[in-house]
Amino acid sequence: MELVLTDSHPCHANFCTKDGQVIYKVQCPFGMMDRTITIDKIATQSQDTAVGEGGDEHEDRRPNGELESVVYQTSSRREDMIVERTNSDGLSQDTFNPLARIEYAMLLPMNSKFYMEGVPEKADELFKRGRLLGGSWYGSDRIFIGPDGREYAWVLGLTKPSLFLNDSSKTPIAKFHRQHAGSKDKEPVQASLEIFEEGLHMVDFIVVTFVYIEKMRKDRERGSR
Repeated sequence: MELVLTDSHPCHANFCTKDGQVIYKVQCPFGMMDRTITIDKIATQSQDTAVGEGGDEHEDRRPNGELESVVYQTSSRREDMIVERTNSDGLSQDTFNPLARIEYAMLLPMNSKFYMEGVPEKADELFKRGRLLGGSWYGSDRIFIGPDGREYAWVLGLTKPSLFLNDSSKTPIAKFHRQHAGSKDKEPVQASLEIFEEGLHMVDFIVVTFVYIEKMRKDRERGSR
């Protein structure tokens, strides 16, 4: 699976299929210090019907009947739960549901906070520092437990991050491809996030953690110049 980015910076990009369908929308308003990164995902049929015609809350039920929020825990207003993309005629084309919000701490990224179902709120609880494949030039890699209970490692790399299963197999899970401007003999190539078969069961989780990891890695790259 390959998600093509509309911008070279993942924090300001739509993640699309190769035929141009937007799957994720990532936004990060400019700020001098801490920033809020929002990640929205295109709604499926079941997600659309989860909101009642006259209801203000977006809720679902667990198998045991307990109610749970399927997106942010920080708001229950319907206008905060649904994001719509419109065309030039003002007609709705796609509906997007908030998937995650990251309160990104510029000075100390590990103090950042995640607001996503099933994810620890604090970055230093979600990730631990470690090393895979000899570690990274810009600091130790970030290891976390996936939704399947297995351990994974984002390797920051010199210029782009890659995700691996953190065991003896070191199975590749995802890889970021940077944008290339092209040349006389080569066409320009947009940035993309490639997710291998072994990671298709947790694409949402990969996208959210990737946005955080690449933001942190890019900030360190700039600071080292």
